[in-house]
Amino acid sequence: MANRAPLDHPLDLTMQSVFTYASWGLTIALLIYAAAAARRTRSAFPLMIVLAGTYAALYEPLYDVGFQLLFYLPGQWAVFSSFDTPQPPWTFSGYAILYAAPALLICDRIQASMGARGLLKAAGWTFLASFTFEAIGINGSVYEYFGAHALRVFGYPLVVGLLETTQVIALCVAATALRRHVGEGRGLLSLFILF
Repeated sequence: MANRAPLDHPLDLTMQSVFTYASWGLTIALLIYAAAAARRTRSAFPLMIVLAGTYAALYEPLYDVGFQLLFYLPGQWAVFSSFDTPQPPWTFSGYAILYAAPALLICDRIQASMGARGLLKAAGWTFLASFTFEAIGINGSVYEYFGAHALRVFGYPLVVGLLETTQVIALCVAATALRRHVGEGRGLLSLFILF
């Protein structure tokens, strides 16, 4: 049986600030890197990967409902609310860091003929990054998965990490195939649909 949503759990305001400012700092650095890579390769692909991955955060409320994730409410900064839950500003930068950054690197390696072993290593690093980010957020009293999830480590349901990792790897394979199919032009806007 699922636990009740911890609607009155106190939010650690310091960790909210750390998550917001640190993740946006990393996101800005990622955008600069992607823009430089786009200029160097004469392809919008690196920049589009980062923008599409960040854009995907608009759908975070669906994830929150499906996996019973709640951003602690009292004092939460919000960009928008959905399903009566405010979405903090670091969800966008979190998506850039957790989904777009690995995708940018993995897509490059796939394009350069990365094999199954390399893809498995990339999945391992992606899982580790996801676990680290989520464990810090959960144990820093920023949010929690309140449902009856089995096999938690530091409060993080490992099945969520496996699903996030699978999503990133599948998106990378699909994005690379899309790039090969549509080329370097306007067709790359399809990445927004894919992500």
